[in-house]
Amino acid sequence: MSIEPTREDYLAEAAKLDPRDRVRFMTKWFFEHYEDPVHSLPYDDGEYVWLVDECDADEEIRDMFGGAVDEALIRTAVGEVEQEGWQWVRIADLDAMDEDNPEPDEFEDVWDDDLRSDPLVYGVTSPEMWSPYGSSCSRTSQTPGNRLDVDFGA
Repeated sequence: MSIEPTREDYLAEAAKLDPRDRVRFMTKWFFEHYEDPVHSLPYDDGEYVWLVDECDADEEIRDMFGGAVDEALIRTAVGEVEQEGWQWVRIADLDAMDEDNPEPDEFEDVWDDDLRSDPLVYGVTSPEMWSPYGSSCSRTSQTPGNRLDVDFGA
């Protein structure tokens, strides 16, 4: 398990770079630690269901690099991040949420045992799966101008 670099580590690394590379470094840092909520949060009635705190790119980049990196470079990095989106979640918060609420192990057993033969889950692969009459039934579908007879018998 690797140890996450500290703020001082990131600032020391940024100080070694020329200004254009500092902007890239800050945006790379941001995208390594934050993601668009579309990848991780449920959506209901046109809005995200915020299970973790929403983050602001400007605040997060300033908190990490402010006071050590030129203000104009921070604004440029924030602008580049905001071209990708306006709403962000901290990946570490999502990871912590997953650790606090692991999927129950029994879910796999339920899925395997109860749903494997469900025609609504896997599709109808044989008439026995959905017909109370087994394989000796016939099904007729009537549409305007078309009649389709299907015999599922042997």
